[in-house]
Amino acid sequence: MANQAKHWKQDDFEIGPIVGKGSFGKVVLAKVKNHDYICALKYDTRHGSRLEKWLRELKIPSLLRHPNVLRTLGYFNVETNQASTLVIIMEYAPCGSLDKIINCHRSKYMNGFEEPIASNIIRQVMSGVDYCHDQDVIHRDIKLENIMVGYDGTIKVGDFGLANFCTDSDWRETYCGTGEYMAPEIIERKPYDKSVDNWSVGVLAYELMCGYTPFLPKEERHRDDRNKLCQNIINLTYKMPGHFSKTAQSFIRGFLQLKPQDRKSFKQAITDPWIVNVPEFNLTDEPVESTMTDGEDSLHRLVNNLSVNNNNATPN
Repeated sequence: MANQAKHWKQDDFEIGPIVGKGSFGKVVLAKVKNHDYICALKYDTRHGSRLEKWLRELKIPSLLRHPNVLRTLGYFNVETNQASTLVIIMEYAPCGSLDKIINCHRSKYMNGFEEPIASNIIRQVMSGVDYCHDQDVIHRDIKLENIMVGYDGTIKVGDFGLANFCTDSDWRETYCGTGEYMAPEIIERKPYDKSVDNWSVGVLAYELMCGYTPFLPKEERHRDDRNKLCQNIINLTYKMPGHFSKTAQSFIRGFLQLKPQDRKSFKQAITDPWIVNVPEFNLTDEPVESTMTDGEDSLHRLVNNLSVNNNNATPN
């Protein structure tokens, strides 16, 4: 399913249930007519500053081909009297985001994943983001909500709405991201490079193992205090939970360095003992329940019963 290969329209799809909502609009499950491919359609009305975000979300991931990066497969417009809605055709991740998995099964995962699971998640996140960096793409919004779980439990980096092109010699200055994951140089509004993504992966690794991010103010009276959060990031004020292994702590510290040049590269981190000493497996090899509703699950079962592999059989 290449952007240039076909001009898509809504009539090309059998529309299924809504699988996500947000400030942008909605995401629905869909099946390509006369084909066995299941995908997700992301709807948003184009207006104001959001248009630039949409164009990035279309252009950048459509150029990326990696098993740990959620694919953008195409797009089309839906015109009404009231508005013009842009619809992005995306690879469908049936287990949803890591954030959704944790929230749907909070009694099980409220204190995070066990270290072997977290290690395997981070290994795949690093593989995807490192590939993006090799393609001169900076993500700028690595966080729990943007890490998806695919059909076979493969971890996929998604949501490229804040991404941009950035070579090794480039510096970016746009203040963007999600506060708890933002690198100190962004907080301080200094020029920054692709290593801000490395910082965010360090934050994510910490969160996966305990259920909260490292710089979030722990005192109840400061819990929603953004200034306190920013101070903690700039001053590198955080504590390692006692149940973290020494190798996990060392791995995280390799990314949470104030000076960008001191942060581990992903190519270095992929050989870290916390990664290489854990057997590789996908998330569905562990007892992680699906977050799908009955309506979503009926379409997912259809895919499982097909002889066609949904990951490879994209229609032209």
